[in-house]
Amino acid sequence: MVREITYETVKSIESAAIDARRLEAEVIIHRNVLWALGAAISPLPLLDMVLCTGVQMRMLKQLSDLYGVPFRQRLVRKLLSALLVGVGGVGLGVTIGASLAKVIPGASIVAFTTPALVGAFTHAVGKSFSMHFETGGTFLDFDPTSVRAYFRHEYEAAREALAKNQRPAGVPIVPIVPIVPASAKT
Repeated sequence: MVREITYETVKSIESAAIDARRLEAEVIIHRNVLWALGAAISPLPLLDMVLCTGVQMRMLKQLSDLYGVPFRQRLVRKLLSALLVGVGGVGLGVTIGASLAKVIPGASIVAFTTPALVGAFTHAVGKSFSMHFETGGTFLDFDPTSVRAYFRHEYEAAREALAKNQRPAGVPIVPIVPIVPASAKT
């Protein structure tokens, strides 16, 4: 039996593929937010910032692969810096200050704020680039000023959710599968 391929069938298939890609993008973003949260608790001042930048670069590489966008490392670093400045000097100052405060005895309470800020920033970066790639954009035509309002909204929503120890809205639950060594299997 041969089925007739209609416009509606093609649109339905395209819609399902787009939904699957969006879900995969959310999983990539969420997974990298978790990595950034872990990197942010590094006890060495400013090492946390370097590690988190690496996590964000990896996340953008994964998103660019998902959307078929060529990855350009130098350009991506510049775009990340522009987004960090876009959050505002206060956000940048608090993050750097919290990282440097790790060397001050008794200031360890500040170490608990850094992961939330870095996690929120990583989430907002991922969402901003995912939205840009969804509309057919690339790294070459990404304009940090044009996504600033969306970025700030995503950053604030993620920061509030992380402060309340919740997942930001729209983030799927990513199951953590334990890795069992082959010798432990019976």
